[in-house]
Amino acid sequence: MGLGLLLNILMFNFMEFAKSNGENDVDHQLTDNLVVTRPCQAACVTCSTNNGCLLCKPRLFLYIQLDGMRQRGLCLSSCPRTYYGVRSPPTHTCLRCLEDCDHCFSRHFCTRCRSGLFLFHGRCENSCPDGLTPNNVLRECTTGATST
Repeated sequence: MGLGLLLNILMFNFMEFAKSNGENDVDHQLTDNLVVTRPCQAACVTCSTNNGCLLCKPRLFLYIQLDGMRQRGLCLSSCPRTYYGVRSPPTHTCLRCLEDCDHCFSRHFCTRCRSGLFLFHGRCENSCPDGLTPNNVLRECTTGATST
């Protein structure tokens, strides 16, 4: 998800929050035609009935999770697999790694590749350059013998 799209989602959610007439401390859920009211996730500073957390407490990351056709914000102490954290005011966010990356440090620096690919200088490659050997266990290019 691009940073521009994330900012648009956050702006929309803040506008929705402003229209909610102060219902930022309650989340409603429809269950068998009954409305169940529960507090927002404890890690949220503000939340929306429809979209979950909008702003997290300090040091936590806002992770936008797909929930069917809806996007819900969750506050997490660290980003889930295939995401990396970006710290910036007013909120820290989780952004998606490149598609071929299982774990990453930033958008363009992978630390573990998906199965079948090999890590070389922070990028996931189909094969290793001359002089290096693909290590299937580590999923990276090494100078040692081939590992299966």
